[in-house]
Amino acid sequence: MSRRLVTEVISHAKLTPADLGLQVTQGILSKAPVFRRDCLMAQIGALTLFLCHLKAPWPDEKAAWSLRRLEALGIRRLIERRFGASEDALWLVVGDLNEPREAVLEEQAIAPLLQDFSIDLMERVPVSDRWSHYDVSSGYSRPDSFLASPTLAKKWPDARPFAFREGSSREITRYTGPRLPDVGAHRPHASDHVPIVVEFAGL
Repeated sequence: MSRRLVTEVISHAKLTPADLGLQVTQGILSKAPVFRRDCLMAQIGALTLFLCHLKAPWPDEKAAWSLRRLEALGIRRLIERRFGASEDALWLVVGDLNEPREAVLEEQAIAPLLQDFSIDLMERVPVSDRWSHYDVSSGYSRPDSFLASPTLAKKWPDARPFAFREGSSREITRYTGPRLPDVGAHRPHASDHVPIVVEFAGL
């Protein structure tokens, strides 16, 4: 949803590695779509959003890592194709990147989107408040991210994501604030993810 006019929306759900010029050694991945769901691009004013939900690290974490790495490479390729070497690009990768914060593998699958390529705005939030997901079996985690282009992050140094936790189930004890009246001990609850917003004043 957007309060601002969305001027362009493009789905990339059907793109294959070949469409994006990505080399894949596993035959089964070379013909399947890059994105398990989609990488939806939306243009809102000067800001370009890349909305995604990457492969979860289960049931086979190693296999899921390969799928998530391919998705990360695909997102980066889409950004590079749209903006080239522009240093003024204002873009934001938003969504559930499903990257375990304590991965058993040596490198994060989403590494191509990190390092010097983007700034994760969730890193501006105090560590104790970064969690955005809760599961009875696995506890608290932070699969959700706002990966901003370096220019976007630099222009809005005070832009900080904020989580709305009022719909969280009462079994979530890290949150002690008010809750919606119908929230139960486990269910009903709004979602296992909490909604997160970030504002770029004047954009």
